[in-house]
Amino acid sequence: MHRRGVAVTGLVIAAAMLSACAPVTVFSAPDGSTRTLRWADYPGNAGTDADAVRGVSDLGDLESHAVQLSDRIRDIVEEESGIVLRRADLTDPYSETFSNGYGGESEYVTFSLPTLAAEAVAAEYATWVRIHQRVSALAEDAGVGPLVLEQDQPGFRGDPGQQARFAEWWATTVDGEYSMLSAFSMTEAQSLHLVIEDPTRRLDATAEEKAVGPSIRVEYSAVVIPDDRRAHFEEAIAPFEGAPKPDGTEWD
Repeated sequence: MHRRGVAVTGLVIAAAMLSACAPVTVFSAPDGSTRTLRWADYPGNAGTDADAVRGVSDLGDLESHAVQLSDRIRDIVEEESGIVLRRADLTDPYSETFSNGYGGESEYVTFSLPTLAAEAVAAEYATWVRIHQRVSALAEDAGVGPLVLEQDQPGFRGDPGQQARFAEWWATTVDGEYSMLSAFSMTEAQSLHLVIEDPTRRLDATAEEKAVGPSIRVEYSAVVIPDDRRAHFEEAIAPFEGAPKPDGTEWD
């Protein structure tokens, strides 16, 4: 009991120190008034646009929206490859999320679907590409996409060193084909990730890595404001509206 008390006390002290280090800014509003903003009290998150989170939260039945998107992705994979993706039953999809990025607490929570998966991949790499293209177009229509390939992500594509390492690590016996296709979209409030991987095709894979076997995985998550927190969120964020957000002071 004593050790637990020490641990809890340490967490309280750490949280207090982070809050104390949070930025304080003075904002001049268009009406000429000024406000002193203590960002430890910000109810959103330093790296996430509040309007984007509102937009996802206003979808209504987010669970239905996410499941429909997931089911349509499953249909695409089956149409292109004959492989049937499956997911575990949806139990409690909501979990507490990150802090506000300034040492305080966020009102946001994370909604996550169970992973849609199969332990198989299409034989032809061209089929992987078609699946990615169709899922990306679907995601874009749903406001989640497009899904950008890992090697085409900003900061990665312009780095020849990273490009070379990627090509070497995932190389197969066929030039231009890789043993993994990973593409993801991370909008302000929604994330969709598609991974098609077959370690047996990778030139330098170890026997242990190859034993893992092929797989397809689709993961979806969103950041939302729960209905029972919405009124408090809007009240708490009102003083910060229109003010430029400082850089976060903590990272996950």
